[in-house]
Amino acid sequence: MSRTIITHGSTQLMVSSMLVFGGETLHYFALALTIGILFGIYSSVLVASPIVMWLGVSREDLVKPEKKAVAETLSGSHWSFSPPSSISCCISTVTCNGW
Repeated sequence: MSRTIITHGSTQLMVSSMLVFGGETLHYFALALTIGILFGIYSSVLVASPIVMWLGVSREDLVKPEKKAVAETLSGSHWSFSPPSSISCCISTVTCNGW
């Protein structure tokens, strides 16, 4: 959330300088950008955030697992998978699931 507000704020600062110092040529362009940024802030902060909270999404749901944890999981002694039915033998490092 703070990254969104900081990004919008720094962008609005630059667009505001274009609005004030850009002259008549850039005035309406900067005005349109300002309106767009304000609607973007509104939709990000006041619409999307409450919807995400209502859905029950937490920060932990969005964070990728650490590679160390994935490597430890894959380095286990038994892997389990379902090979195609044409394979009729088991490899010693693979746990066979009832076939």
